[in-house]
Amino acid sequence: MNSLHAAKQVCLALACLLTLTLRSQAAEPTSAALSNDEFFDPNRLLEVQITMPAEDFEKLRQQKRDLSEQFSQSRSEKALPLPKAYDWFKGDVTIGGVTLKNVGVRKRGLLGSDNTTRPSFNIDFDQYVKGQTFAGEVRLTLHNNNQDPSQVQQALGYRVFAAAGVPAPRCNLAQVTVNGKSLGIYSHLEAVDERFLRRHFSSTKGNLYEATRGDFHPGWVNGFESKNNKTKNDRGDLERVVRALESKERLFERVSEVVDVDAFLNFWATEVLIGHWDGLAGNQNNTFVYHDPKSDKFRFIAWGADSTFGEPNVHVPFAPPVSVMANGYLSRQLYNHPETRKKYRQRMRELLATVWKEKELLAEVDRMEILVKDRITISKPQFDAGLKKVREFIHTQRAALEAELAQPATPWTYPMRPNRHEEFAGKLSASFSTVWSTNLLGRELTNFPPQRLGQLNLDYYHRQYSDKQARSRTGIHPRHPDSATVHVVAAVDGVAAPVSIYISVERDVFLKSGTIPLDGKQAIGYLGTGVRGTKSYRILSFLQNRNGSITLDRSGLKLGDEISGHIETEIWGGCGRISI
Repeated sequence: MNSLHAAKQVCLALACLLTLTLRSQAAEPTSAALSNDEFFDPNRLLEVQITMPAEDFEKLRQQKRDLSEQFSQSRSEKALPLPKAYDWFKGDVTIGGVTLKNVGVRKRGLLGSDNTTRPSFNIDFDQYVKGQTFAGEVRLTLHNNNQDPSQVQQALGYRVFAAAGVPAPRCNLAQVTVNGKSLGIYSHLEAVDERFLRRHFSSTKGNLYEATRGDFHPGWVNGFESKNNKTKNDRGDLERVVRALESKERLFERVSEVVDVDAFLNFWATEVLIGHWDGLAGNQNNTFVYHDPKSDKFRFIAWGADSTFGEPNVHVPFAPPVSVMANGYLSRQLYNHPETRKKYRQRMRELLATVWKEKELLAEVDRMEILVKDRITISKPQFDAGLKKVREFIHTQRAALEAELAQPATPWTYPMRPNRHEEFAGKLSASFSTVWSTNLLGRELTNFPPQRLGQLNLDYYHRQYSDKQARSRTGIHPRHPDSATVHVVAAVDGVAAPVSIYISVERDVFLKSGTIPLDGKQAIGYLGTGVRGTKSYRILSFLQNRNGSITLDRSGLKLGDEISGHIETEIWGGCGRISI
C-alpha cells in the first residue's frame, strides 16, 4: 500500500508539473527574443526564414494582379476594392531564431515589386492563431527591393522622411529564405496600421486611405483605397478637399480648413528632396492619407520609397524640374497659389539646411553596404552600380536644388494626366529573329548579337510608325531573372529616339514556344521610347491586355539558340499621351 501510495503521489506531482509547464509556455510571449525597437533596429540585418509546403509557395509566387482590371474605367469611376489577386497560405516563420507556427503568408505588391522568383511578402502572425504577435506587432511586411539594385533606397528614404518630421514607417533590412533557399535582401517595413496611427496621432479612429493613382482632382478620389472604417466611410472627407481645391477665391484658407497645409508642404518637399517621383505629388501613388480626428484635417504618411535617390520618372511626357513635382492636384493647386508656392520653396531651403546632411547620408549608405554585401543574390555589378547612383544623387542634389531655388519661381503648367484609367492608344505588330544571349544589361543600340532584321509597325494615337530593319535580342533581364525577355528596338520614321519593346515570358512557357497571351501572368511587357537608363527614356504603355500575344516560332535558353517570332497587341496608355 505504501509503495502504491508513493507511486500515486509521484504521478500527481508529475501531472502538476506538466500542467504548470504548459501554462507557462502558453503564457510566454512569442516576442521574447526581440523587443519592438530591436525588431526595427536599422543596425540589425533581420534573419527571416519562411517554411511552407513547396506546392503552396509555387502557387503564391505565380499569382499576379490583372492590370487591365486594376486600371479599368469601371474601377476608376466607382469606389471598388482592389481586385483580389493574392491568397493566404499557412506556414511557419522564424525571426531571429524564434519560430511562430501557423502564420499567414501572402504575396504583396502591384507592378514595380512584382517578381515570381523573389516575391514581396505580407506575413500575418494572427491570420490562423488569434492573438499571436511578434515583438508587439501582428504583421511582418517584406519588400523585395525589385526596383532598387542598391538595396538601400527605402531604408534611406524613410530615414530622411523621419528626420524631416514626416510620419514614416520604420525600416531595416532583412535576409529572407523560403524553404531553406535564400531570396536575398529585403526591406522590412513597419505596417501602417492602428499601432502606427497610435504612435503618430492621438486617435486611430480617423479614415485611413492608400493612394493608388488616387488624387483630389474631381472624380479621382476613388483611387484612394479605404484601409479601415470600410462599412461606415462614404468618402465625404475626401470630397471636402476636392471642393476646397476648386475654390475660385480664398483657396489657401479653404484648403487649410481640411488639410494640415504646413504638414503637407513638409511631406511634399521631402518627397521632392529624395527624388520620390512615385509618390503623391509625382505619380498620385504610394502615399497613406489619414483624416486626423483631433484636428479634423488630413495628414500624409510616407510610403513606397523604393524609387528614390536618382531613379528617373519615366511615366510623364516631360522632364520635370529638380526642385518641384506637382502632378498631383493638391500640389498643383497649392504651387500655383503665390502664398503656398513661397512657403513650399522656403520649406525646401529649410530641409537643405537641417535635414539634407550629405556626410551622414553617405555614412549610412556605407554602413548598409557592409551589412548586406555578402548576402545579396543580385549580381555584384548591379549592386555596385545601384550604390554608385545613390551616392551620386546625394553628392549632387544640393547644388541642383539651390540652382533652381535661386531663380524666380514660375507656376506649374505641365500637362495633367487626363484620366485615372487606361485608355486605348493604338496597336503594334513586330517580328524578331535573333539568338539567345547571356543578359540584357547593355543599353546601346549597337550592343546586339548578330541577327536577321525584323520589322515593327506601330499605330500610336492615330499616327503610324514603321521600321523594316528592327533589331532584337533575347536573354535574362536583371529585374526579371525568372523570365526570358525579348527586346525589340526600332528606329521609326521621323523619330529621333528609338522605340523599344520589352516582353518577359515565364521560362517554362518560353521553351514550349507557340502563342502566349500578354496576360500579365505568362507574359508581360512595355513599350518605351528613348534609351533605357537615360533621362530621355519614357514608358508609353504597359503591354498587358486581353488582345495581345507573343508567338514564338523558335526558342531556347542556351547561348546561341535561334529565337524568332512575332508580337501582336493593342496599346493601352494609363499615364497620359507621351509624344514620340
